[in-house]
Amino acid sequence: MANRKRMWVIVSVLLVAVALIAPVAPAAAQGPTEWKYAVIPPVVHVFYTPFPAALADAEKNLGTGKIEYQLPQNFVQNEQNVIIDGLVAKGYNLMAIQPADPVAGNAEITKLVDKGIKVVTFGGCPEQPSKAPFCLATDVYSSAYQGTQALIKAMGGKGNIVHLTGQVADVNSQRRMAAVQRAITETTGVTLLQTIGDIDTAESAQNAVSALFAAKRGQINGVICTAYNPSVAVANQMRDLDEKKIQAVGIDSDKIVLQAITDGYMAGTMAQNPYGMAYLSVASLQLLSKDYTWKKDAPFNVDSGTFFVTKEKVATVGQDLSDLTQTMLKDWATKYFDAPTK
Repeated sequence: MANRKRMWVIVSVLLVAVALIAPVAPAAAQGPTEWKYAVIPPVVHVFYTPFPAALADAEKNLGTGKIEYQLPQNFVQNEQNVIIDGLVAKGYNLMAIQPADPVAGNAEITKLVDKGIKVVTFGGCPEQPSKAPFCLATDVYSSAYQGTQALIKAMGGKGNIVHLTGQVADVNSQRRMAAVQRAITETTGVTLLQTIGDIDTAESAQNAVSALFAAKRGQINGVICTAYNPSVAVANQMRDLDEKKIQAVGIDSDKIVLQAITDGYMAGTMAQNPYGMAYLSVASLQLLSKDYTWKKDAPFNVDSGTFFVTKEKVATVGQDLSDLTQTMLKDWATKYFDAPTK
């Protein structure tokens, strides 16, 4: 019995010694046990009205689980950062963001990606270079150019145009102004009478449009709007004045604008695709979570799609945007992503 006990002691000591000197194999690399999605626009705004429906469709069609959706009250990067940091603390690791500020927002994106969080951007793009793989947004230059061309056609190719836009310092407003100017310069007999900017709030837009029509109604043949609130203000003003001689083209598909088109007070509107921005951003995050990577030769700026809505298209604009998104989705992965290598 004593010999047996001594033998077990010797074996135990040897096993402990082997465990101490044996190299420890590194743990296999593992991704998160759970992927959690969040979508964060830069501010509460009617432009994002289609987002909840798009996210609900993504939850259903893509099997993402619940997608968190939060918006800051003000268009301020620090306010958005508070929301983002709070979501990070709760374990959200897949984020679609429209930065409130291209420079400060890009710094926040860098911080997130360095923590291993997957980030894509939409709507308004961060400063480049960015650690976000892409930005899905309206080609604002093309949209403004097409809208102005449609306006000039509705005007019969001649007359004075007023351009109403958003924050003049915003790079997107600068692109829109350049596009409007190009379309006008290309057309003999058309003149840019005035550009009015910094009016993309409901109150400032309504005040500016009322003052414009009071002072220059007789000189205006056409109005091109490249920001949301001016479009709504023009629709309301044209109706209030029962003005159908002046041609007007808006942007976005607010119900007031669509009704003005139906009733003959506006020639049309350039519909953007916020539904697609939300849906395709989530689809892209899902691909990134499965180790897909953005193609090296794919562009950083990807057009989310836009088209001109006339009276004939008003009734189907919502379905048309959904169809546009599903068309883009068909080759989205193969067009822009590299599949993971096995």
